[in-house]
Amino acid sequence: MVVVGLLIGALAGVIWKDNRPIGVRGDYIAAVIAAVETGLLRLVCDSRDGFQRYSEVHRHCD
Repeated sequence: MVVVGLLIGALAGVIWKDNRPIGVRGDYIAAVIAAVETGLLRLVCDSRDGFQRYSEVHRHCD
């Protein structure tokens, strides 16, 4: 996820065309934090969702 964040930070220059409100370093930091947070949130939500599906399958089999 850190690599994804770095790629997104690099794309910020294309989006804002030399007008980076928080600077180059800030863009990279914000992008890495957002990507890692999203990855962790997805990991937690997917594991919870998988657990619920597992319990629903066994409930229907009984």
